[in-house]
Order: sequence, then structure tokens, then C-alpha cells
Amino acid sequence: MPLLRFTLLIVAAVSLAAPALADTTQVTFEQDGLNRTFLLTVPDGLDGPAPLVLALHGVLETDESMHERVTRTRLDVLAERFGFVVAYPSAWGRVWNLSEGEGARQLLPKRADIAFL
Repeated sequence: MPLLRFTLLIVAAVSLAAPALADTTQVTFEQDGLNRTFLLTVPDGLDGPAPLVLALHGVLETDESMHERVTRTRLDVLAERFGFVVAYPSAWGRVWNLSEGEGARQLLPKRADIAFL
């Protein structure tokens, strides 16, 4: 029952929320010879440490498409309201390499997505 109450609270907060004031910037850095990028949304006026939410995209998506999708669901508005930061990392080649299974062996080049995250 507590989960249902929490879910209803989030739905109510989203439906009453004003447009997002958070600032979203793209960050790029090199990791293991690959340029890695992510979008970072930091609420306006955030001062000091804050929780970080990772919003991982699906196969063949990008950080930008994930940001567009969750903007429609108002994740950035929730970040503004509750004071957390959202990172939208982009998988190299649009596919996450998060395991050592058969599918992971077929991905070239090998990349350390877990280290990136």
C-alpha cells in the first residue's frame, strides 16, 4: 500500500507541476578511447549535493531521444520539484554493453559501459 500512495503522490505532483526550469547540458568526455556523452539536467538553484537518477535509453535510442521521451512524462519537472539531478547517458553505438553474455561478445568494439555509468 505505501508504494501505491507514493505512486499517487508522484502522479499528483506531475499533474500540478509547472514547466521545468532545470538546465540541461550535454557533457562529453573520453573513456577508453571512446567519446562518451550524456545529457545532464540540474534543477535551477540547486545548492550542494543531490541524488542522481540515471535515465537509460533503450536499444537504438540516444540520450537525446530518451530526454525527449521523459520530458513528455515530466521527469525534469520532478527533478526541479524534489531537488535531484538527472543524467541521460548515451550508449556507444546505441546499444548498452552491460553483460558478458553471447550478445555482448558480438558487440564490437568492446566497451566498458558499466564503468561509464
